[in-house]
Amino acid sequence: RRRLAPLQIGCDEVLSTAAVVGRAFDLACLERVSERPRGWLIEVLDECLALGVVHEVADAPGRYRFSHALIRETLYEDLPTTRRLDLHRRIGTALEEEYGADREPHLPELAHHFFAAAPIGDARKALDYCVAAARRASRLLACEEAITHYERALLTVAFVDVSEIRRCDLLLALGEAQDLAGDIEGAKMTFHRAAEIARTIHDPQLLARAALGAGGQWAAKFTASPFDKSDIGLLEEALGALAPADDALRAKLLARLALSLYLAGRREQGIPRGAEAGELARRLNDPGVLAYALRVQHGGLAGPDQFAERLQVSAELEAMSRAAGDRELALRAQALRLLDLLESGEVAVAEAALQEHARLAEELRDPFDLWLSEMTHATWAHMRGQ
Repeated sequence: RRRLAPLQIGCDEVLSTAAVVGRAFDLACLERVSERPRGWLIEVLDECLALGVVHEVADAPGRYRFSHALIRETLYEDLPTTRRLDLHRRIGTALEEEYGADREPHLPELAHHFFAAAPIGDARKALDYCVAAARRASRLLACEEAITHYERALLTVAFVDVSEIRRCDLLLALGEAQDLAGDIEGAKMTFHRAAEIARTIHDPQLLARAALGAGGQWAAKFTASPFDKSDIGLLEEALGALAPADDALRAKLLARLALSLYLAGRREQGIPRGAEAGELARRLNDPGVLAYALRVQHGGLAGPDQFAERLQVSAELEAMSRAAGDRELALRAQALRLLDLLESGEVAVAEAALQEHARLAEELRDPFDLWLSEMTHATWAHMRGQ
């Protein structure tokens, strides 16, 4: 604050606006937001440069950066709430104009400003940008960032009149991001919130998606994952609510229920469910549904008695992933096949699968598989006496 004391009125005005833009800011954006002449802004910024409050960014003409994060934070916190929210709104609008049709790389920035301005601005636009930024983050495998944007989207709903279907969809998307990030308990709570909405609005498809999510993708990846027996009831409820035409969802629910029954020690009940899921998936001729059913079926074939069948399932999954060029399915297939090959003692083939699984896990940044890769490498070293 002592460093900011000598600021003139012009400097204070410009820097306060810049503080809302962020740690770094552009002259063009300041010009649009402040509606001041560019020449005047440059003179003011020269004063700020002399005071050491900001510095110019090398090789980026017209771009500046606060010399310390605390300077920016102090200016930001000193702004009255109404002015701060209004500046976020104006900055968001200015950035829209600046980026034009090329907004995709800047979605997180636009989502940030419109979300901050939601109480006094266009909340629906804030919601749309938050969802778009979350989907972009998911595509880039930035799960934690996707979670932040989906959580903000759900907060923005308080200022927008949206349907319960939209709210439920947002919760399902958030749950999927949490699950991919490894937040098992957080994902489970989110999916159960979505299930409550689905029950209230009597939407069996949304209830089915919530039940599949609450069951946990991680449990479908590896049978040693944490498991909550209460999910069996939700899966059975969702199955009972589905219409006969919803065969793809039915196949997934049957497969997921079969695995849950296996893990709960109710194998005799799980086996027919798993078989029914596989048969239905093959009749549908849907590779995605069949892959899901096979992944879950593999988890239910634990133990030496079913080894040959289990190896056949993982081999089929690997062949499907190659045919489809699906990296995520390839990762799942390699993980299952790796464990099968280690059990069979096929050392050379298992080592190749181990390296391929590690490569895919690094590419896709999947928390479960990064752990599995480390664990399996350690097991491999132990087996070799290293």
